[in-house]
Formats: sequence, structure tokens, C-alpha cells
Amino acid sequence: MELIEVTKKENDTYIGSNFIGPERGFPVYGGQTTAQALVAASKDVSPNYSLQSIYSHFHRPAFTGVEMIYKVENTRIGKSTINKRVIGYQNDKVILIVDVIFIAPNKSLEFQCKESKLYAKEYHSLEEYREKNMNQSEIKFIPPELLEGFSYLLKFAKYFDISIAEPKENFYRRELKIVLKESYSNKTGVLVFLSDLFLMEAPLLIFKEHLKKGYLSFITTSHHNVYFHVNANENETTFYYLVNCIRLVNGLALCEGYLFDSNKRHIFTAIQEIVVKQED
Repeated sequence: MELIEVTKKENDTYIGSNFIGPERGFPVYGGQTTAQALVAASKDVSPNYSLQSIYSHFHRPAFTGVEMIYKVENTRIGKSTINKRVIGYQNDKVILIVDVIFIAPNKSLEFQCKESKLYAKEYHSLEEYREKNMNQSEIKFIPPELLEGFSYLLKFAKYFDISIAEPKENFYRRELKIVLKESYSNKTGVLVFLSDLFLMEAPLLIFKEHLKKGYLSFITTSHHNVYFHVNANENETTFYYLVNCIRLVNGLALCEGYLFDSNKRHIFTAIQEIVVKQED
């Protein structure tokens, strides 16, 4: 998948491009820069190791049309874990710092709660979602120029079929169905790319319901962490993603995402902190 591929420049330094996002004035999709950082970190890791977790810290927005330089550092190489740090730069400025942990195989008891929390029986297309939900009549608390930035989501249709359910009644929770349009060799990288999907929308459901006056002048991600539980099957193409806002206070929204495969195996958990600025 060209969106997450990086090119080696020199030892431990890689170049990323092909960013998805509006042409200007709005940050690049965070899941893409995180996925590219993971690909850079994975280049010299033995296939015997699997991804355990990713911790992304966003310092500045990245923009389309500018290459990202990723510098990879081994912070620890142990008997069962490999820790790497990837720093992404644009125009010599730090954009994000990503810590990646890989683990060696370890036989142990496996358990998963039977309640997957998936609820949807009917979905709408990404285009239908945008027409219905991402317009000024529905979201009056976001300025038009900021709202227009979310149009980049339509660019995902080239790579995935994304269907979206209505929020669950009495919950600020939304379920997505994601179908990969082709088989990707780097399935883990693709899933990390998807890990940021719609997490930023979760707190907007709360503002839509409860904000009676004022508007949001700013919304961005500060931290994005992904915890992998099992590897996705090689031939798996259908996934379900449940996103939810846990807490919103002091301009910070803590959101979570649970990704399941078609057999409702819990693949990963994503945790994201979103910064919002509210004006009167």
C-alpha cells in the first residue's frame, strides 16, 4: 500500500510521502504518519517478532506536499522485546515521536470477553455519512472552513469500503465496517493506518448533543496509542471498528477504538487524546 510505504534514504533514515489530507490548512491524517513510522521501525525486525504496541505523540501538524523524514533509533533490544523510537520531521521540525514495541512469541492462556459490544445491523456509505452528518446544518458549532477539512475521508474510498452505522442510542459510540479492497502484504501497517479512523468524530457527537452556544475553533490529536492483542489473519479483509468517547473535560477528549475481525476476534485497542478549543 503506497500510502504507508517509506523509502530508505540512509542507515536508519526513511522518507515518507503520498499523504492523505486537504491540500492546505488542515493536518495530514494522523493514522498515516503513525503507520509510516511503524513501517520504518519494522524494516530490520525479524518476522518472528510481532507488534505489541505503538505510542504516538504529535508535536505539530504535518501537511501534504512535503516529505516526512523518519529517523529510527533502537532504544532497547532484549531477549523477548525490541523497543524502537521513530522521530518524524518536516522542514527540519519535529512532527511526531513514535515509540514502537515488538515482542517475541510467547505461549500463554488466551481469553477474550464474549461481549464484543458490536451492535450495528445497518450501515451507510461514507458518502452518505458525509452528506448527512458533515454539513453545516448538522454541525453548526464547527466553522465551515474547519468542517470542510473532513472531506479528506472520501479519499479512503480508493482503498477501503467504509460503511458507517448510526450512533448507538444513549451512547456516544459509533460502529464502522471496513472492507479492504485488496490483499496487502503489510496487513499490520494497514490496520495501524485505520486505527485513527473516526476517533476524532467521537467527541463531536457529544458537542452536537450538548453544546447549546459557541463553537469549536480548533480540534487536533495530541496522543495516539495502539495496543495489539492478536495478529489479523493473512486473508482477512473485513473488520469492524467501534469508536467511543470516554471523557471530555478541560478541552481534552479521551477516545477509544476497538477493532474486530469478521469472527469478532479483538485485534487491537486504540486510545487517543484529542484537543478541542471552544469559543463563546
